[in-house]
Amino acid sequence: MFRLFTTVAALLSFQLTLAAADLSYLHDNNPWYPHTNFPKLTTPQWVGEEGVDAVVVLAIDDMRDTAKYEAYLRPILQRLKQIDGRAPVSIMTCNVKPDDPQLQTWLDEGLSIEVHTVDHPCPILQGGTKDEGQGSRDKGDNNRSGNGAAAPALDSRPSALSRAKSTYDRCVDLLGQIPGNKPVAFRTPCCDSLNTVSPRFFSEIFNRTTEQGNYLSLSSSVFSMYTSADPEIPKELLTDADGSEKFRKYLPKGLKRNGIAQDNFVNWIENYPYPYVINDLCWEFPCMVPSDWEAQFLQQPNNPKTVEDMKTALDITVMKKGVFNLVFHPYGWIKAEQVVELIDHAVAKHGKKVKFLNFREAHDRLNENLLAGQALRKADGSDNGVRLLDVNSDGFMDVACGTAARRITRIWRPLSNTWAESTFPVRIGSGTYFTQVRNDGTVSILSETLEGPGRNLQVNSGTDSERAWYFDGRNWLNDDYLQNLIRFSQSVREMPIERDDKAVAVVRPPETRTWRFQDIDHDGLCEAIVTWRAVAIDGSLSSPAKTDVQLFQPMTLVAQVRPGSPVKKPTGPPTWRQMPFAWPDGSVVPAAGINPELFRFHDLDGDGNDDLIASTSSGTTVALFEDFERGWTRPLLNVERKSTKSLPTMIREDGSDNGFFFHAGHLCWQNEFTADLPDMIHRVSIEKLLQPLRIEQGAVSPLKKPDPDASADAFPLSKLPEESLATIQLSPGLKAELVAAEPLIQDPVAFEWDVQGRLWVVQMGGYPNGATDDEGKPASGGEVRVLEDVDGDGKYDKATTFLDGLNFPTGIHHWRNGVIVTDAPTIFYAEDTDGDLKADVRKTLYDGFVEGNQQHRVNGLRYGLDNWLHVANGDSGGDVRAVDRVGDGELFDDESRFRLVDRDPFDPVHEVTGPGQAVSIRGRDVRIQPDFGLIDTVSGQSQFGRCRDDWGNWFGGNNSRPMWHYALDDRYIRRNPHAAAGDPRREIFDPPAASPVFPISKTLERFNDHDRANRFTSACSAMIYRDSLLGEEFAGDAFVCEPVHNLISRRIIFEKDGVFTARRSANEKSSEFLASSDSWFRPVMIRTGPDGALWVADMYRFVIEHPEWIPPEWQAKLNLQAGNNMGRIYRIIRDENTACCGVADEDTKTTSTDAASDSERSQRQRFSKPWNEIAPSDLTDRLSSGNGWWRDAAQRILVHRVDEDFQLEHLKDLVLKSPNPATRLQALCTLVACQESPDFAVFAAAIADSHPAVRRHAARLFAHSAQALQGKNIDENWLKALYSCLALGDDPDHSVRMQFGYSLKHFDSSARAAAPMLEQSNDEDLIAAVFSSLDESNIEPLLRKLTIDDPTSNRRIVFRLTGLAAAFGRFDVVAHQVQREFDQIQVKNWSDSIEPLTELIAEIRKYEEAWKRLKQLKQSDERRLSIDAFVGYFGPNVLRLARDSTQPDSKRVLAMRYLALSEMLTEERATALSNELNAQNSPKIQTAIVDALGQSNDSRVPELLLSRWDVLTPTMRRQIVDRLLDRSGWTLQLLKAIGEGRLAGNQLDAAQRERLVTHRDALIRERAAKLFDVPTSSDRQAIVQDFESALGLSGDDARGRVVFEKRCSSCHRLRGIGKSIGADLAALKDRTGKALLTAILDPNRAVEAKFLSYTAVTSDGKSVSGMLLSETGNSVTLVSTDGKEHVLLRRDLDQLISSQRSLMPEGLEKDLSKQDIADVITFVQRSGTKPKELPFNSRAVARPGDNGSIVLPASAAAVFGPNLIVEEHFRNLGNWLNENDHAAWTVELPEGKSEYSFDVVFDFACHRSAAGNMLVLSVAGQTLEGRVPSTDRWDRYSTWNVGTVTVPSGSSRLVVFTRTSPVQALIDLREIRLIPHKD
Repeated sequence: MFRLFTTVAALLSFQLTLAAADLSYLHDNNPWYPHTNFPKLTTPQWVGEEGVDAVVVLAIDDMRDTAKYEAYLRPILQRLKQIDGRAPVSIMTCNVKPDDPQLQTWLDEGLSIEVHTVDHPCPILQGGTKDEGQGSRDKGDNNRSGNGAAAPALDSRPSALSRAKSTYDRCVDLLGQIPGNKPVAFRTPCCDSLNTVSPRFFSEIFNRTTEQGNYLSLSSSVFSMYTSADPEIPKELLTDADGSEKFRKYLPKGLKRNGIAQDNFVNWIENYPYPYVINDLCWEFPCMVPSDWEAQFLQQPNNPKTVEDMKTALDITVMKKGVFNLVFHPYGWIKAEQVVELIDHAVAKHGKKVKFLNFREAHDRLNENLLAGQALRKADGSDNGVRLLDVNSDGFMDVACGTAARRITRIWRPLSNTWAESTFPVRIGSGTYFTQVRNDGTVSILSETLEGPGRNLQVNSGTDSERAWYFDGRNWLNDDYLQNLIRFSQSVREMPIERDDKAVAVVRPPETRTWRFQDIDHDGLCEAIVTWRAVAIDGSLSSPAKTDVQLFQPMTLVAQVRPGSPVKKPTGPPTWRQMPFAWPDGSVVPAAGINPELFRFHDLDGDGNDDLIASTSSGTTVALFEDFERGWTRPLLNVERKSTKSLPTMIREDGSDNGFFFHAGHLCWQNEFTADLPDMIHRVSIEKLLQPLRIEQGAVSPLKKPDPDASADAFPLSKLPEESLATIQLSPGLKAELVAAEPLIQDPVAFEWDVQGRLWVVQMGGYPNGATDDEGKPASGGEVRVLEDVDGDGKYDKATTFLDGLNFPTGIHHWRNGVIVTDAPTIFYAEDTDGDLKADVRKTLYDGFVEGNQQHRVNGLRYGLDNWLHVANGDSGGDVRAVDRVGDGELFDDESRFRLVDRDPFDPVHEVTGPGQAVSIRGRDVRIQPDFGLIDTVSGQSQFGRCRDDWGNWFGGNNSRPMWHYALDDRYIRRNPHAAAGDPRREIFDPPAASPVFPISKTLERFNDHDRANRFTSACSAMIYRDSLLGEEFAGDAFVCEPVHNLISRRIIFEKDGVFTARRSANEKSSEFLASSDSWFRPVMIRTGPDGALWVADMYRFVIEHPEWIPPEWQAKLNLQAGNNMGRIYRIIRDENTACCGVADEDTKTTSTDAASDSERSQRQRFSKPWNEIAPSDLTDRLSSGNGWWRDAAQRILVHRVDEDFQLEHLKDLVLKSPNPATRLQALCTLVACQESPDFAVFAAAIADSHPAVRRHAARLFAHSAQALQGKNIDENWLKALYSCLALGDDPDHSVRMQFGYSLKHFDSSARAAAPMLEQSNDEDLIAAVFSSLDESNIEPLLRKLTIDDPTSNRRIVFRLTGLAAAFGRFDVVAHQVQREFDQIQVKNWSDSIEPLTELIAEIRKYEEAWKRLKQLKQSDERRLSIDAFVGYFGPNVLRLARDSTQPDSKRVLAMRYLALSEMLTEERATALSNELNAQNSPKIQTAIVDALGQSNDSRVPELLLSRWDVLTPTMRRQIVDRLLDRSGWTLQLLKAIGEGRLAGNQLDAAQRERLVTHRDALIRERAAKLFDVPTSSDRQAIVQDFESALGLSGDDARGRVVFEKRCSSCHRLRGIGKSIGADLAALKDRTGKALLTAILDPNRAVEAKFLSYTAVTSDGKSVSGMLLSETGNSVTLVSTDGKEHVLLRRDLDQLISSQRSLMPEGLEKDLSKQDIADVITFVQRSGTKPKELPFNSRAVARPGDNGSIVLPASAAAVFGPNLIVEEHFRNLGNWLNENDHAAWTVELPEGKSEYSFDVVFDFACHRSAAGNMLVLSVAGQTLEGRVPSTDRWDRYSTWNVGTVTVPSGSSRLVVFTRTSPVQALIDLREIRLIPHKD
């Protein structure tokens, strides 16, 4: 017996940057080692056929019945024969008769019969017992993984490993008996669905031989998946239409087997479609994702989408020159015709580039064409001495052949597709080591072996030069690097050790030495690990005595090289030094007995160094590597085997492999002891191993209390700042730097710089529930901190609390000597007066902002080109007023009155809200002018972050709509109270709304918006990058934070004709600009910094959602404030950039940015002086900066210092001469604000500027001067500027034309210039801009210009303008247009003119006061017709047309509309028209009649309509009531008719009754309440209780559809019926009868604000009810329950009232019977998804047996949801993983009695780790709820008495579900028994 010593040495290297040297696959047992960047073995390297780029292998699984397979395969074989006469298919076979003649037929056709095990066990390794080995006790016996401890068998059964080998061996031998067949390939059963592949199988079964001496050489068990990690693959091939990854979706998830969750499929590699070698003896041909099973599991069998994705995978494979290996089955998962379709695609698209082979053919071609006639295995199955590795580091595999027959090196030449050959220096055996130890990345060999007799290899005793070689590109040369290593190892052969307190000498014989090479520090060069067995010597060399050996102390020596000179060719051999550390001190795993197979290396903590994992029968040691001075000195785990924390062994005591591997952040074991575990593997989270150490280092848990069962993946710890930084992935060429972190900052939500480079950070302390003091009492936790970079290294190192005790601050901006902060309900100003960076002055400037959810409060503060601060509403609104201003002056003339200012001081054309006056900001954002106490509403509203680009375009957004453009400027639109423009927002993201995102972090449990996983759900802080330092490709791009998904998304913005579109860049189609794998990373703000970098505020916390969206049970579990003492700020720069915030002054440090010129750098450097001491010339220079922040800061400061005496000539020069249009623009805006009088020469030049933004803003700013100086004596420059402005209507740029439209109002008689813009325009935005400028003075020339040249000019615009003229009181203009229209139609057939006449009258009628005035005018002396004469001209004819049933409906409808609008409905005509309300006329005609009568002012209309009540359909009745509800007088007549019994109150639907009982008129409310018996809220609860009996009725889906269509479809949509106005019923999570009943009968119990009902009452008494869609300065938009949008001018509004009630009305109980309720609930419950079609499941009605009991088996259930299935083994409902999973049974009871009482008993299983989830059973309106108890194991069934229910006779539906997603799984339910209850 010997003791083992380990020495680790590192080679002297030169300091070059190399990729980590990784040849560990040559000695590690790892089936999954290839990765995206692993060296390729392309098809041309081995196929041996010119022009062939890819091989396709079609391999069908599971054969037992040859007849079945022949029937399925025949179309496929016939198609293959058409290619080249062969039918190359491989059949993975279980059990056949070797003499079956079908086999010979197939072999003759070119098929191969391959191995799939006789018994098809899944997994092949299973059934291990305690007698065979005990495992980790971490989770008890159920989680045993086997440590290989030898134990005597207690019975005669063969071991689990023997059973696995037997089913494999028998299959190999059986198929070898088929005449003419020699199987070469194997596929692991179920490898496409379950984790059945194990390293243990390869080492202990595959690599051995059968009892008959047979063996295989090829496996096809691992799956290769194409992902976005491969930059060579076009992104469009990797993503689906929704942006998700095309192939990753196929990885099985949500599967359960025998009740055990299988959620983490690990049997895959990425982007490697090439053969590779496992354990030296096995070719692995990876299978392609998807298999047919994976596809059918995801998207049902035979889905055409599956074939399309397979075609795409094949196309990628051809592109990558790999192997497409299809796994399929004859089970109906994919049709034979679909496989033929795939073959057709390969032939048609790729032709001879694709070769179809079977596995036997592929295997033979590998041997012949790649291995030069050699094979991986000898004839006896042992190692033949062939290795594949990239010898010359060119990315392609090469061949090292050191067999007994041949020694050859083959180097692939990819440019010529040829092999270059040279000799190989040594026989390859167990003592041959390949490594990379040279600085040029080439491969070296160290050989300790010589050929010996038989299979034995002996120690090479030759010279050093014969034992080490390196490859120079052509030949193998002696390697002095490794020779020196050998000499070094020999120099430490003798060393004393301590024994019995005295030194004992030891020697290490060479024959005991073993080598391993590992690149521990990932520098591209391998360290060497040398293991010895030490032999004691006492005086002279002698064999050790056994008694002495047992007393040896373990010795482990580690050595590393001394640093060398960084030159490529060293002048002498490198030297070595002994490292000062050894095997980890105190390790429970002794060095004695250690060999390289007993420990593994892996970078556990992500620091770039390999850490140590050793687990033996002694115990487990896991230690982190510190450095080369201290070694592995940070223990994560060091426990003896008896500890419950010990890990399974890696190698068993019998020397066999235990199935250990790494995957996806876990240590994994797969062997015969893991088959009954979740995922069939023993998984140990690396994150969880790291947690104790990380908590010691300051990491925080998201849980309130430690939970040993909590998943580390679901509840990860926080990371240290540098660790989190390492998780950030950015677009190529960029990097992130950490510039500030805790404790300097905490909870940062906003930040701003000052000109001196200090960073002012707003901290939302206490989010979300508020801060508390030391006594736990509420406190204000918000702060503003000032960060300083004291040492100039680009990182902030000093923090000063400027201000604390704030509420929940959200924004900050510098203003004069202080800062302005948004902190609802106020915006305040704070100032430091004594220079200590602490606020001495604080005063509120604005008050009235609504508080509430901190994510929806006033925020923003962005400086505009207009010299105002723009503020985001936050979606909360408020009535806001100015209460103070910045500066010493007061806003009051005296104590009682504000000094009123009502004009924009920088652009006086705009009226604004002065001090003391409240303005409602509902639906809009605001801008503030703190110096003057002004506030003004602007187009909005934004939730968090209102931003602009360099050109003055403003953008906003909200959580799910990342970014929109404000296309209309509310400041202009609101000027014209008669022209409504609608919603100013235009979504720009493509696709719009909740666009997909691509996080790299693990998707954690979501508390709300469950359907929004991987979609925008928390979008905030949208901004435009206003610099080019990152690269011109980023300039002007949009960036949006998405904190829930831990990322920042980028879009490239395109603008065409005023329409902005934001699209992903080509390299971010399925990835993000910035994404972090750290689930705590919460980017909440991104900004362009003054240095040109992008700066990001990371609020860093686990929970970012507001508590209102987090269920109580989660709130009880989570620490919602975890991370509240953390926060980080990053800057994103190009890789070559250096430190931030350079300085401009000579007396301070200066930094540089290599990517920028000296001039550019100087324009981004900070100042050492405060803002008011900087020379004005330096500030004007900053207007030339390429950085938007500096231009804004310079503009603001210059405007603030306008009273100083400084020259403006520099500003003028910038406007006129700067090459940068952004500089010209901001210089112009600054100049105009600073000048006492305008310089018209500058204006003239700016209006003619080459850049549209300069022209646009020049026109904007010139407008005031143009208006003020009209008619005065002005110079030619003013005229030049004016004429240039008047020409802008024809400008090619849309934004310029828009501004021209806005500014028309201020140019005398210039409205005519807009005529060309309107003549052919259908651009509503442009029309709105022009209309905003119109008034009574300029509308007439515009109309004249439009019509004088072309009488047929855009009539739609002419009619709209005519209506506006009426609104302005220009009745002369209207009369002129009326006469003009009359003149045109006299010469035509009058009936053809009905439509334009109607449209003209409709436009005029929009303005009722104007219409009334026009009606009073008589025919003038100029023969102009009066309105009465005009409209009356056609009166009789129009009535006849309206009643003529032979005419088309379209003409009749127009005629009726004409009659109504023209007020020609005399008593006789109205009566005649009402008589047409009958079944003979179509609904379209009847609707037109009701509309026509409804527009009349005739008091008889209600009587006329109600007189037809009995002959009308319900639809028409509803329309009539809606019309009568429009006017209070008519409403009273309706109520009178109901009171008299002429119609029943229940004939009004619930929405109509709701409008009556909540009417603004007290008399109407009172009468309605009496008629409809309005219940109180308590009454409503009683109504719900009364109707609960409906839940016991049998609902009918067909009848429910009728009820839904009649009563619900006006607001809801299901199955294609109805309108999507209210909540989405298809997305309901709680579909229980009781929940639906409450929603129907008590809709106001819980209602979202967006579904509240508003009523708008117009000045003429009409009312409109609906949801508030949007608001502008002069209009509001409501959407009513019929789906119509109503845009109402504010000037026409008398009232706009929120009912604070749901749009869904109360009182439906008056319309619906209990049976109706039952039916519509059934309809809703059955809508959305149909029951699944599942194996072992055939739905059936359950009836009582002879004893009265009812059995509800899982097989009879209707199964719903994404995961729930009927499992094969126990025929149970299993895989119950989601809140949407549910099962339902139909129970039918005889009519013998009214009801039956049953005890409910479950036959179920539930693992102890999953127990405790809440289960709900609902039947006949009753609900049983209970927490699922434990049965200890998933395969141990028991009974559970859930409770008692009463079920009525007839048919009932019993449903089992859960309200929230269960932990692990809910239950495995085999059956439910309803047992008659005995009292």
